[in-house]
Amino acid sequence: MLWMTKLDRALADAIVRAARTGGEEARRLREIVAGVIRLDPQRLFSYFHVGFAEVLLGLEPSEVLTPPVNEARDRWYAFGRLAALAREHRDEEAAALASAEVALRMARDPQIAPEAVPLAVEALLRADAPVQAVELAWTWVRPDRTEEVQFFRRTVRAALARLPMFRRPEPAAPPHPPANEPPRRPSTLDDSEILLRRLADKTSWQAALGPALRALILHGLGRAAAGRGVFEEAARYHLQAENTFEADDPLRPTATAWHALALLGVRTPGELRPGAAVRPEAARARELLLRSAGPAVPRSSVTGLYALAVLEREEGRHEEADRLFTLAAARLLDAPPADAGPVEPWVRFQRALALLRGRPAPGSEELRAAGTLLRESLEQVRPDAEELRRVADALDGLDDERRRDILARIVLEELEDVGALVALSADLLAAGAPERALRAAERALILSVRPDHRYQALRSQLRALSAQGRNDEASDVYERLREHCLERGLRRELARFVLGEGRECGVVAPRERLLVLVQVARTDPDALPDAATPGTAARRRQTLIELIRLYLGSPEDEDLVSADELIQELRAEEPEVAGELAARLAEQSTSRGVPVVPPPTAELALHVRYRFGEEARLAAVGGSERDRETFERFAARGPELGYRAQWLPAHYDDPQRTLAEGRAALEGGCRGLLLLNGNRRVVREALIAAAREREVLLRRFDLHGAAGLAVHARLLLAQLVQRHALAGR
Repeated sequence: MLWMTKLDRALADAIVRAARTGGEEARRLREIVAGVIRLDPQRLFSYFHVGFAEVLLGLEPSEVLTPPVNEARDRWYAFGRLAALAREHRDEEAAALASAEVALRMARDPQIAPEAVPLAVEALLRADAPVQAVELAWTWVRPDRTEEVQFFRRTVRAALARLPMFRRPEPAAPPHPPANEPPRRPSTLDDSEILLRRLADKTSWQAALGPALRALILHGLGRAAAGRGVFEEAARYHLQAENTFEADDPLRPTATAWHALALLGVRTPGELRPGAAVRPEAARARELLLRSAGPAVPRSSVTGLYALAVLEREEGRHEEADRLFTLAAARLLDAPPADAGPVEPWVRFQRALALLRGRPAPGSEELRAAGTLLRESLEQVRPDAEELRRVADALDGLDDERRRDILARIVLEELEDVGALVALSADLLAAGAPERALRAAERALILSVRPDHRYQALRSQLRALSAQGRNDEASDVYERLREHCLERGLRRELARFVLGEGRECGVVAPRERLLVLVQVARTDPDALPDAATPGTAARRRQTLIELIRLYLGSPEDEDLVSADELIQELRAEEPEVAGELAARLAEQSTSRGVPVVPPPTAELALHVRYRFGEEARLAAVGGSERDRETFERFAARGPELGYRAQWLPAHYDDPQRTLAEGRAALEGGCRGLLLLNGNRRVVREALIAAAREREVLLRRFDLHGAAGLAVHARLLLAQLVQRHALAGR
């Protein structure tokens, strides 16, 4: 510091040493500073040491006999504090001091200003107060002093360099909005534009700024206008900037490139990405981009190269786009920060994608380079779901770990296409991320409208649940899937599922698989796999025989009745096999004491009316609208058989409704419950428990038709009569 005498330098050095040592040495230095003031209270330089020691040694101004009480002393005292705060990197406190009124007084003091103003300006810049930094710098500047003008220019350039529009995106930058949501555009000026307008409007500053800074300010105003979505204004500013820059200024092509971006209607280079956007001004923009990044331009703009590559990609000229992305990546090494900063991560991202999509397949060096580029770019920006999907597809079979990371970055809320969500769910599942795969499937289910989309979404949801070991939930989803396919005519898809994925996931047991195949064969034989190949009828009969054998091996009594029903169906086509199976059934029925043939109808109806004084009330729970005719025929036979039937169809998407109606029937005097196995698991379990609690007789079985339903009803009536005869209830 030029103003310091040998005494001042010695004292300042001693204060610094004492600050490191502390203790007694610090106390002794505080007394020395107070003594210096007492020796000559009128010596202004000494008050620098008071402020210096206050920060470094904890000196209280009250320890000094004559504290700073006038403006001159206060300036030197504040200068000492500022120097100490800057030395200790206490930026917030230094900025607060630099913002105070005393900072302006220091800037007008010719002895203090040359050393205090740079410290104050740096503190303000670090505190993101660029407007105050520039104002303070100008307070000191005398236009006829070249070194002070140069300092002012450096301050302005440093302030501009700190503006977000001239820097790389922050790591925590929010994602750009989804395609169906317009970008948020501020209606008021932000801090960046306030500074730029202040610089542009201050007439007295223009000569000191010089043409290069004036052009940069105009260019910045163009970027700010684009950020507000006012693209015509942005284009005007960029054109003015291009005309103001010197011909050899490296930022002149950048201004031209941003002019093209304004014509394309994007706020930043990062918003311009290959896609199917309609760009009415693409031809004019291309002309400008060729001026900023064409073959004749000695130092092409990174922004221009990037934007031109995007347009080439959209036109299907992929080799040229890859070449331009490569040039842009190479140009990052020596491009001005104001040019490279905002576009750098996007250049790296697109260059990585170009490397991965290269043909022949990329080798180890290209993979390593692409991985580095992806890591660096994704730390700064977040591409949209479609772009990340392209990267993941390019990595398929090349780098599974990195592909999993890319898939995990996709924001599900950005995807509106059910097919894309289903594909993503499958990929996440294959990549070992079943929780996220489930989220993708659930979103697909929410968005699905078409029957085939809903089937795909349910299928994905089931696989994701199964992969997590959540088998009960997976079974519930399967029941919804099965009913959806049967209701919407997707029988072919259902048959393929039970034979393939359903089996692999473990949610479709052999019994369920055979039931589905038999049901599909009855309603739509052509929907079965290999329906067009020879031997289809034989395969259908074999499926029926397998189901009968499964029933015969079941410990459930009701399954013997179902076996008898299917044996009757088989007799027309395979009488010998049907006879063998019927013999096994008779043996099982006798050995287990389980009747499969109910008492004669008239006799049974008479016993029911005798025991109960009326027809017994039965509730049949299950089936869907397609089964209405079956249940209406069943109900119509009630008076003949001795019952009054109430049919409660299954609401597969609202099992609680089915459950509530079933419970209401049990509480309303129902004597017997016919519960179809095809009901949702939660309905079956809850109604079984409710029936036992109310001592209502229950039969659970698979529905194969009206005849079997009537047989189960008659057997249930026989059980009711027998219980009444034995127990009186």
